Amino acid sequence: MTVADQDGLNLAFMHVVSISLLVGSSVFFSVILLPISQNVLSQGDYYKLLGKIIKRFHPLLLLCYGFALMSGLWILTRYKIVSGVNYFQEYGNILIAKFSLAFAAIMVSCYQFFGLGTGIVYAMEEGLDTADFPKKIRMMRLTSGITIVIFAALIYLGLALSRG
Repeated sequence: MTVADQDGLNLAFMHVVSISLLVGSSVFFSVILLPISQNVLSQGDYYKLLGKIIKRFHPLLLLCYGFALMSGLWILTRYKIVSGVNYFQEYGNILIAKFSLAFAAIMVSCYQFFGLGTGIVYAMEEGLDTADFPKKIRMMRLTSGITIVIFAALIYLGLALSRG
């Protein structure tokens, strides 16, 4: 195995790990953590826990998004080198769909991180009113569900791309 082949495997591994962390953490957050902690904890403790988790969880997800995006783009560079002038003819339709979905996933996640999560963290740290938290939490679960569906489509397109 050449050094280039090993680098390609390392890059593919990083890409798969970052996507796995994104999907797994979104499923865990919206399907397991939020519902169980809401049923077990008092409302005040639930909101405090949610604020602490979001404060640590979202930066890690942003890091995973960065790794997934950059490693995916780097992998596409290898496809471009191999395909040469036929690159867009061979992969154009899949890439348009994949880039569009990746953009949608990033935008939905940015809304979750900065539009919803920041407000929850700030309100908990500053002791502000939590009356709008139930709506924000429902929206966080909805946006997590949307990103999970988008990631399923992205994974499918990535596998289709890798098969040529």
